[in-house]
Amino acid sequence: MAGLIASLWLLASIVTPGLGMCFFPTEFQGEYMTQSSSRGGVNLQYAPISILPESIPVWGVCHRRFGNRVILMDRTGGTNCIRCFELTLRSLNVVQIHTEGLDKCYTTEEAAMATCPTDESIATGKSREIMLYKTKELTGDPVVAQEYCPVNGRFVFTYSVNDGLADDHVNVAENVNECHEPVSELSNCPYGFGLGLRFKRCSFGELEINFQCLGDWIGHNGERYMALLDVQDTQSTTAVTTAGGVGIINGAERRPRYRCAVRVEDPETGKMYVALSSDSTCTNDLKSPKEGYETLVLTSIPQPPLPFEVSTSSCRFPSWAHGQWQDAYVEDDTLIYKDLRNFKTYTLKCMVDDKTLPDDQGKFVVYARTQCGDDFYTCLTVEKRGVNVMEFQLGAETSASYNQSLCQNEKFPQETWVTQGRITVFSEEACPISGEYTGVIPDAVGLCAKLYSDCRNPQRMFYSVSNCHNLSEVYEEREYRCLGKFADRGLTYTYTERRDVLGYECFVGVIINDGELFIKEAGEHCQRDVEPLRMGMKVTRQATCYAPRPSAKPNAIATAATSATSFNPNTNAMHPSVVDSNGVHRPASSLPPHNGNNQPTTIRTWKPATDSPMGSSGYRSVFSSWLLLAAFMAVQLHRITGLQVC
Repeated sequence: MAGLIASLWLLASIVTPGLGMCFFPTEFQGEYMTQSSSRGGVNLQYAPISILPESIPVWGVCHRRFGNRVILMDRTGGTNCIRCFELTLRSLNVVQIHTEGLDKCYTTEEAAMATCPTDESIATGKSREIMLYKTKELTGDPVVAQEYCPVNGRFVFTYSVNDGLADDHVNVAENVNECHEPVSELSNCPYGFGLGLRFKRCSFGELEINFQCLGDWIGHNGERYMALLDVQDTQSTTAVTTAGGVGIINGAERRPRYRCAVRVEDPETGKMYVALSSDSTCTNDLKSPKEGYETLVLTSIPQPPLPFEVSTSSCRFPSWAHGQWQDAYVEDDTLIYKDLRNFKTYTLKCMVDDKTLPDDQGKFVVYARTQCGDDFYTCLTVEKRGVNVMEFQLGAETSASYNQSLCQNEKFPQETWVTQGRITVFSEEACPISGEYTGVIPDAVGLCAKLYSDCRNPQRMFYSVSNCHNLSEVYEEREYRCLGKFADRGLTYTYTERRDVLGYECFVGVIINDGELFIKEAGEHCQRDVEPLRMGMKVTRQATCYAPRPSAKPNAIATAATSATSFNPNTNAMHPSVVDSNGVHRPASSLPPHNGNNQPTTIRTWKPATDSPMGSSGYRSVFSSWLLLAAFMAVQLHRITGLQVC
């Protein structure tokens, strides 16, 4: 809670009175590094840049925002210098910016707005790209959030570099620094947030390179990008001279610290193609997954066959659970779960189910295997919390062999549920609030919050934090899409999807009467140890219906899909419906993120997905405004400190 209050007061103390309506959401704020030279090479340099609550000092003060486009005004030169920028939050570590250029500015807002980047100008490269990689919070605390790597599992690969060493007269093009044999190894094991590359039998000898994954997303051109941090080790890295001087195989002191890559999977062969830019941008010498400064072709390493009792089991998961969820996929006897907390992907095969339980819940003895090949038997319990929400948990006990006693009640000593929202919402459901509710944020003197719904669009809720003494000073605005609600032990839980930035949130509330209730954040997975009546915030209803807001909120910075949460199960998952050209069942090399067409991007096993890589869902609940402050407190505390509200 201390981190939340500190963030609120930092924001309130910096925002200029009367100008509070133009600000950057907390998720964007921080200190970053950006490539200061226009191209890569041996002279590649980085420069620090900060995003403050209402300014980016090197470019100006936040003057006006329209969606994810921001008008910045710089008056340091004596006259107005106005520019338009598009800011996109790609992950907790990466902000991608597009603009006409830093060498141009305008004296009027209208002229600057005419130059705002468009999807077309970004996709065609007409707008300049600026990549920001986060290093610190505004408090000065160093931070690099751990993100699950989208290249998930164990692979062998070949490698080539477009290093300019081709000879026009001798056919030795690109053979000097290459690995032609598919014996080099790549994996995100044992730590799912890191990639280790082991170069073997290469023209430059053997080499080890390690990256930390910073995030992945779908770009404006539809390609799947990922950002990497080079975990440099100058003692163990051998320098190899190339014309460009910045490739993977160069010495750590000569390699770019931040890398951008684009990737694609061939659904026919299962091979994954990865290309990297020549520097820390996502544009220089990077055209496609098969055409970049450096390219790799990955082939997944097959896992051992399933045990006989697993492959012959007739057990199936309930039909209501089938489909694609935010971090899980269920089909027939298989549940694939991407555990973002522990950076593992579990493939669970149903062995035996408990026939005595209702259709909407069940306990199943399952065989589990991770993307790194670890396997065990355990118990899985699954419960339906609504048409768009399910919860499941794994038993505390595991076994090296099949044992039906794994599903005894004592094997679940704690209620550590995993809450999941359905990607393709079956039916829109109204949010729990109706009208406008307000409250005072606990332990934050002078800060008030408002939770309100659009009576004409009841599936959406909005939340704002402002100065209690001047409500026009708005410090935070959020938008939620409601997924569903369920009751447990006298408390009502509501599961929501953030629409202004990435993420899902659960809230718990207690209704006092029609116009009064207490609410509190319950984490992403609906924690059962939260006491809203004792620790939550009291909110009261001010109006039974709130005037409709525009569908495109002018003060919401947009975010793009990231696989920090988009579902990319491990390459070696025991997927039941992946068949090669010979009709042989094989592991899928990866499962697709959600694309803009609500269609799967790879093999037919995947069902239609959401228009956002984060997924989307609908939510309902009995209590009205608990979402308001709970949302802010929960997400702020989680984003800023990485801790759960307790």
